[in-house]
Amino acid sequence: MRLGSCLVIVPVLFALILAAAPERARWMSLGGDLRRSGLSGNAGPTWGCIQWKFEAGAAVPGSVTVGSGGRVHVPCEDGKLYTLDADGKSLWVLDVNTPLRSAASIGPDGSLYVGGRNGMLYAIDPNGALQWMYDMGDAVYSSPAVASNGDIYVGSSDGALHALAPDGTELWRFTTKGPGKAPAGTILASPAIGNDGTVYIGGLYDPNLYALDPLDGSVKWVCGFPPAGAESSGWPYASPAMTS
Repeated sequence: MRLGSCLVIVPVLFALILAAAPERARWMSLGGDLRRSGLSGNAGPTWGCIQWKFEAGAAVPGSVTVGSGGRVHVPCEDGKLYTLDADGKSLWVLDVNTPLRSAASIGPDGSLYVGGRNGMLYAIDPNGALQWMYDMGDAVYSSPAVASNGDIYVGSSDGALHALAPDGTELWRFTTKGPGKAPAGTILASPAIGNDGTVYIGGLYDPNLYALDPLDGSVKWVCGFPPAGAESSGWPYASPAMTS
């Protein structure tokens, strides 16, 4: 009798756990994942036919992201973040009144993070309500990287990589350096997160790739892009990408 009850209860509990767990985003940030790998598990369309189209209010310079249920998040130059369903119908629109030029990123709880040209980072809940704002000090072109524990890493035109807790509290910041440029070290690239949590970033006028400890932002190692010291040396516009 006890055994029979267990056989019934265990599957029910397992089903409840699955129902409570949030569905994983399908394309959570620029490059698809925390490693910026650009790899998708989907085969893609067989034919290049248009399924639907949506007219935004201005140019869309950043990549779109795809959340759970096929929701599509579109940052736009008109200062609005559009969220569409899988059929291209508008679900909600949030107007932050500043051009949005980077891809929005989706956190493990479904929250969205996107930076504006006014230097603010916006945290938005899955239903389109603004949760908090954080002043990045200068325009944000970098797409945030959101770790599995909810910590957020995002670069700014002030040359710093900012690490924030899920509630928007600053944890630490790491400032890149430039050879007498202004603003020194401007970060246009998006940070990437390795499987062990290491954060990777480079600054525009600082020809180095930095591997940072996620706990305190200390430098684990630095890789220079030769020729070192040359004003035209390899300035990292692109985001780091890692294999599995």
